Amino acid sequence: MDRCGANVSFEAFLVREALGATVLPLQTSAVTMAQTTSIWRSRSLSGLTRKPNIPRYSIPPVLRGLGTLNLGRTASCSERFPNSAAPAMVALADKTLVGPFTLEEWEDFLANDPPDGGVRLLLRKSKSTAPGIEYIAARDAALCFGWVDSTARGHDHDYQERCFTPRRAGSRWSQVNREVAERLMAEGRMREGGLAQVNRAKADGRWDAAYRMKTAEPDDEFRAALDANVRAKAFWETLGRTKRFPFLFRLMNIKRPETKTKKIQLFVETLERHETLKA
Repeated sequence: MDRCGANVSFEAFLVREALGATVLPLQTSAVTMAQTTSIWRSRSLSGLTRKPNIPRYSIPPVLRGLGTLNLGRTASCSERFPNSAAPAMVALADKTLVGPFTLEEWEDFLANDPPDGGVRLLLRKSKSTAPGIEYIAARDAALCFGWVDSTARGHDHDYQERCFTPRRAGSRWSQVNREVAERLMAEGRMREGGLAQVNRAKADGRWDAAYRMKTAEPDDEFRAALDANVRAKAFWETLGRTKRFPFLFRLMNIKRPETKTKKIQLFVETLERHETLKA
């Protein structure tokens, strides 16, 4: 019951609790203590920053769909871009899973007509003794053939899955990948596909414009938009480089001014809700 004596639904109780409202204990006819003690677990409701002093276990079905109540969470792709394509993790799951490979097997795979849409490669975790190559070796070989890595996720105790795809036309180079490519060329390891990507990047200016995450900063337009929104700017100032970079990287790759302006507005709204982007 609420303070006026009216019955309070279980969902309403959670809403008010999440927002910090004072509520009286619910009648057992509305919800049992067993239900109450099973509704919270670590970062439940997709990351609520305020949690009551209730044992945290699993979330029952009645709570599904209340994830939008949380504060300071990462926005889902469908929330940030409702009219966009499927999120990256869905695209990752759709790719063929290959490996684990030795370095020679991975290079042979890349050299023999691999899928244009890329693959998920099983990479051995650093503390595992299972067979297969680790990330650095796989990344270096991929760059030799003009491929790049992106999304990663866990697979099991020994392996992670990482997405490798052919570099898209016009995609930006990171300073790290540029330095790796320079080393690979000096070592004589770079193959035809990798050299072609390097030459195209040098020809159109992307090679000289390689970015570094540690030094990336908002441009004048993004900074002005942040300055115009006190709540968004305040949240931005709390973020570290790792959380800021997904915003900056996405803006780097936009060529049309009107598209960039719309994206900046969308990002400011995301920050105003105290949400971040996935890397």
